[in-house]
Amino acid sequence: MTASQDRDLPDGNVLHRVTEIRVPTIRVIPTPTLTVVGKTNNMSWAVPIDDTHTWVVSMLRKPKDRPAQGLPTYGGDKTWFDLDDEGHQRYPGDYETQVGQGPITLHSTEHLASSDRGVSMVRRQFLDQVRVVASGGDPVGVSFDPDEPPVSLRAGNYVVGPDDETLPTEYSYVGQ
Repeated sequence: MTASQDRDLPDGNVLHRVTEIRVPTIRVIPTPTLTVVGKTNNMSWAVPIDDTHTWVVSMLRKPKDRPAQGLPTYGGDKTWFDLDDEGHQRYPGDYETQVGQGPITLHSTEHLASSDRGVSMVRRQFLDQVRVVASGGDPVGVSFDPDEPPVSLRAGNYVVGPDDETLPTEYSYVGQ
């Protein structure tokens, strides 16, 4: 699944942000601090441990002679890991949203809004792929053919001009 967001920048350009999820466990998310422009420098895997815990393994590409970039700071100079309980309440992120729902959320008690369309899409895609595997097939995005090329990823932060005609095709999957 690929999601893109466009934000108008003060100089008239557009920030085109592409995020990708590859079933079942890969997340490719652009650097939130915009310190990396172009293809993202990171990828992560969410590996289930049990019904309520996940282990996230991340990979970051960076020049050897420079420190890693991309972790946002809060309240001046604190990373998310440095925040106390009050700081996490003041600067909530993905983790706070996820644990705030409780360890196991019953879908029957949810009140999804139109903004949760992506949640429904991911759930449907995941269930479809479980059925494919259960019937002996390979899930989408997985190939055991050594001659097949690797899957190309486009996730990243792209700054483009307001009249750039390549925006819908070069930086996303629209029309492909």
